[in-house]
Amino acid sequence: MVNLEYKIVRVHTVRFSCMDVSEDHAEKLFSQQNALSFGIQIAISINKEESTLTMDVNSVLKDKLTGQQLVEHTGRTSFLVRNLEQVYNPQTDTYDIPNDLLAQFYGLAYTHARALLAVEVSPTIYRDKYLLPVLDPSQFIKQ
Repeated sequence: MVNLEYKIVRVHTVRFSCMDVSEDHAEKLFSQQNALSFGIQIAISINKEESTLTMDVNSVLKDKLTGQQLVEHTGRTSFLVRNLEQVYNPQTDTYDIPNDLLAQFYGLAYTHARALLAVEVSPTIYRDKYLLPVLDPSQFIKQ
């Protein structure tokens, strides 16, 4: 039986950028159906020596018509994982983390990214317009 324990050791924004647009243009983009595209990518890295697992949640909002990237944000959550060596497979140099635990990591990292993005956009034209949607963490595992 695998007995992994974890705690969150760091949460921060790694990257944030936004395109400055007029209030009118922003209103137009957010009020038109299919004017915007949205994408999310998640990257996982494990540091064997420090027994840490780090998740980066990158989100991008684009203007579909021009292809311009309006907002990009990467939020990072790092976990200290006790007994990580229990799930290490030296033959394949991979970690076989149980899906339930992986879903917890995804859920926490994504929630942190949502909060970090909300703080970053608060002084911009995108405040009250752009938030990451609430997603089921198990959907990330399926992908």
